[in-house]
Amino acid sequence: MTLPCPIQPAVAPGLAHDGPGCSDSSPNITHRELDLSHYHAVVWIDHSEAHVMHISRDDVEKSIVHPKQPHQKLHALAGKPGSGRAPEEADYYHRVAAALTGAEEILVVGPAQAKLQLIKHIHAHHHDMAAKVIGVETVDHPSDGQLVAYARKYFHARDQML
Repeated sequence: MTLPCPIQPAVAPGLAHDGPGCSDSSPNITHRELDLSHYHAVVWIDHSEAHVMHISRDDVEKSIVHPKQPHQKLHALAGKPGSGRAPEEADYYHRVAAALTGAEEILVVGPAQAKLQLIKHIHAHHHDMAAKVIGVETVDHPSDGQLVAYARKYFHARDQML
C-alpha cells in the first residue's frame, strides 16, 4: 500500500518530495526541509525536472523541482525564422537555485543543455552561488541511489585532490 507523501509546512515552496511514504522512497533519502546543514549538493537537471540532493556522510535530503510549463520540443521548419527552441523558463532555474541554497559545494549534472542553462542562470542571477559550483558533468538518467553514489565519489575524489 502506498501512503500519500507527507509534505511538511516548513518545506521550501515549489518543491515536490520523496521520502518515507512516497512512491520512490529509500531509507537513506529524507524530506528536504529548510534545515540546510549539508555541505555538498548535487543537482541532476533536464528540461522536465531537477533532482536536488543535499548530501552528508550518512544522510541525503532530496527535493524535485518541476517547471511550471511542461517542456515542449519544437522543430525548426525549413524557411521559417526562429531557432526552433522553446524559451527557457527563468522561474524554473530560480527555484532550482533556491533548492541548492545552503550547499558550499555544488555538482551540476544532466543529460543535455539544461545543466548549462542552469550554470548560465546561476552566473547571471546568483553570483554568490556561482563560486560554489565545482563541477558540471554529463550524466544520463540515473536512479536517485546512483546519483548519490556518483556525487559522493566525485566529492570524495575532489577532496583528496585538495
